[in-house]
Amino acid sequence: MVQSGGNAGGGERPRIPTYEVSYEGADISLYIEKIEITEELEGDSDSANLVANNYQLDWYNAWRPRLGDRFTVSLGYRGEAFTAPVTYEVDEPTFRIAPDTMELKGLATPVTEGLRQRNSDAFEQMTLAELAAFVAEKHGLELVGEVPEILFDRVTQKNEEDLAWLRKLALKYGVIFKVESCERLVFAVESELEAMPPVYEISRKLLSDDASTSFKMQTTDTYKAAKADYKCPKTNEWMTLTVESTNPEVATGDVLRITGERFENIEQLELRAEEALRKANSTLIEGTINLEGEVYWRAGLNIVLPEAPDEFGFLGGKYQVRSVKHTLVPEGGRKQGWRSELSVRKIFD
Repeated sequence: MVQSGGNAGGGERPRIPTYEVSYEGADISLYIEKIEITEELEGDSDSANLVANNYQLDWYNAWRPRLGDRFTVSLGYRGEAFTAPVTYEVDEPTFRIAPDTMELKGLATPVTEGLRQRNSDAFEQMTLAELAAFVAEKHGLELVGEVPEILFDRVTQKNEEDLAWLRKLALKYGVIFKVESCERLVFAVESELEAMPPVYEISRKLLSDDASTSFKMQTTDTYKAAKADYKCPKTNEWMTLTVESTNPEVATGDVLRITGERFENIEQLELRAEEALRKANSTLIEGTINLEGEVYWRAGLNIVLPEAPDEFGFLGGKYQVRSVKHTLVPEGGRKQGWRSELSVRKIFD
C-alpha cells in the first residue's frame, strides 16, 4: 500500500518541530540553534552539523569538545513520533565569535586510527560475506544485513583503508554498505532495494514553492548493453559475455566494455556485467525534492510521483531516495521549521 506523503505524518497543525540532543550523555537540547543531518544510502558517511549557542563561553572551558566525543540526535514533531536516535563522533568543531556559537560536525563512522590506517593483505578462498565479517570484527562493528556469498579464489588489499577496500570490492557486484551510529556495518544489495515497492506518494502540493525541487535527464554515458571478456582458468579459452538492457528510456546504441578485470568464473562475470550496466543507466533521471520534514524520509526508501498530466507527467513513476538532508531550526529561531531535501533517481523496472 502506497501512503500519501501528506497524511503519513499525522499530528495536528501547526506542527511544532523539536529534537533531542545529548553530548557524552548530557542533554544539551536547550543550547541548539540549528540542526542539519545528512543520511546517505552508500558512499559518504552519514553526518550531523549542530549550531549551539556559546553565550556563556562554556564550550571554551568545561565543555570543551574533544575529537572522539560522541553526541546523539533525534528529530520529530511535538506530540508525534521521533526518529530513532543516531550517534555521531565529533570531527570538526568550529567556534564563531560575536555572537558566540559553536558548530559541531559529527560523523556516523567512527573517527578512529584503526579505520583510517592503510593495510596490505591477501585473502584466499573467502566469500564477500566472510570478508565483511572479518572487517566488522576487526573494528568492533556489528554486521547487519545479508551479504551475498560471492566466492573469491584470491583478493588483494594494497595499501588501502579497510572500509574503502571492502567498498570497492562490494560495489563491483552491486553490494553496498555503510557504518550506522558508529557501531553497525549495514549491508544491502542495491538491486534488491530498487525492487522494493514504493511506500509513499509525493504529489506536487507537498513541494516547497521556491523552485528548489528539480529534475535532470542524462542520455550520455548510458548503454544498450554491457560486454565483457572472460578467460576460463581451467581451459585457458576466452569467452565473451553480453548483457542487454531492458530499459526503454535508453536511446543510445553504445556498448559498455568491461576490461582489465579478473574474474574467477562465468557467474562472477555475469553478475559484474549486469551491475555495471545497471549502475551506468541508473542516472537517466535524477532529482532533488524539497518538502516538509518527516521522520520517515530515509535513504534507501522507494517513493512514487504521480504520472497524471497535472502532476509530473513522464517524470512520474518510482524513485529511490539516495540521500536525505534534514534541516531543523527550533521554535523561535530565524526561519524556524523542519525541511527535508531528498536526492532521488528514477527506477526503471
